[in-house]
Amino acid sequence: MKTDNLVKSLQRYNIRAAAYKRPPISKGVFALSILPRHKEGVVTVNHGNAEVEVFGDKNQRQAAVTVLEKGRTVTRVVGGRLVMENMPSDADIQKSLRDNFPVVMPVGAKTSWSFTGIKRERPLDSGPGQNRRWLFTGEVTATVRRPTINHFLIGMDETHNFIAPLPKKATSVSEARRLLRPDGLRRGTLRQGEWFFEPCKHAMNKRLNRLGNNHIIINRNLGGGHSARSSLNVNRIIYARGYIVDKRLEHHKSLFLPIWHKVVRNKEVAIKVGVRDQMRRRTWD
Repeated sequence: MKTDNLVKSLQRYNIRAAAYKRPPISKGVFALSILPRHKEGVVTVNHGNAEVEVFGDKNQRQAAVTVLEKGRTVTRVVGGRLVMENMPSDADIQKSLRDNFPVVMPVGAKTSWSFTGIKRERPLDSGPGQNRRWLFTGEVTATVRRPTINHFLIGMDETHNFIAPLPKKATSVSEARRLLRPDGLRRGTLRQGEWFFEPCKHAMNKRLNRLGNNHIIINRNLGGGHSARSSLNVNRIIYARGYIVDKRLEHHKSLFLPIWHKVVRNKEVAIKVGVRDQMRRRTWD
């Protein structure tokens, strides 16, 4: 019933939302993702035992969401692989199993881990003096004893739904957007998804034009499906001009930058995910 109420709350703000037919973790654990059930993507949720607050904007089709989760325990059978010459130690295997755990858990001391039934397999390849691929499985239990809280801005951006983790709580969509926007951007800054493009001043533009003849990188992958047709890296800062495209079908319209622009990522916070789920985070914009 809680999940149905959360779905209705999101739909009230014109967000295309639905409940998981089968919760990916358990009925008692909060889950949030974008599933491709529609060309816009569907914000798919399981309320679980969490306390959830929603502050939405019907016209923007977006909502700021705060999720407070109490202590919880999740157990999964996890597989892993390590490449090394000798059989991995118990510590090596446990670290690999923890890194491959397919459920988002708080990092550091907030989560305790236990391992049972670890099975080591023979290496897939062997030979004197060379590394081997060791396979293993085990039952991994992650326990969170203290409450955890996360904040998100979710909803429609141009043509597709997104999830952006916020650095702190927002009680309105406009406040959430301010939290995501990098500080001090100049007038004329453009945005595509989580990336902002700030126009360079005349002197910097001339300098980059001189550098560009020999150092331009074509089709640089910015991350999350976004790429710059022409870019430069100067003092660890990326500058781009020309077309900025999103390789994912119908997510964002292409931008054209007639002069050099500084590339700046938004202030979305990183949420630790398992190795298998690294690409999932990149679909959140």
